[in-house]
Amino acid sequence: MKHRLPIVTHPENHSLHERCRDVSPEELPTAKMKQLIRDMIHTMYKDDGIGIAAPQVGLNMRFAIIGKAAAGTRKDLVVCNPTYVPLNAETTTEQEGCLSVPGVWGDTPRHTKIQVRYLAEDGTSHEGVATDFFARVLQHEIDHLDGVLFIDRAKKTWKADRKPTYPMV
Repeated sequence: MKHRLPIVTHPENHSLHERCRDVSPEELPTAKMKQLIRDMIHTMYKDDGIGIAAPQVGLNMRFAIIGKAAAGTRKDLVVCNPTYVPLNAETTTEQEGCLSVPGVWGDTPRHTKIQVRYLAEDGTSHEGVATDFFARVLQHEIDHLDGVLFIDRAKKTWKADRKPTYPMV
């Protein structure tokens, strides 16, 4: 059974600004972790997100879910202990929002091409190149794991009553 998890929000919860601990490979195959992943995916879609990181549901763990539409895959992508390195100096500034900063949007610069490394939910190691929107979503979620919110990077922020109609992080 899937459960909708409560979203931790800024500025009420300072834990969003803490760096998360690594997930051990032994934690990944546990029933508890598998249930948590299902619950986070369910929560992400119920709250109209395209990605969600563990600290957004109150857990100090380095893992995140990237929705299949953002990842360009048939299945949602689970990234554990992810890191990235920019592959070029080029950045683009696009509007971002966040489940943990409700009603706030911001023009946020991100690298357009990154090398990403992570453990999958089955414990296998992966690395690859992400570009454009997928790279933006990965950077947004990895920032959560480092205790950084998009509003910390945004050039300009504003409040809005409703989500814009184009893809947002």
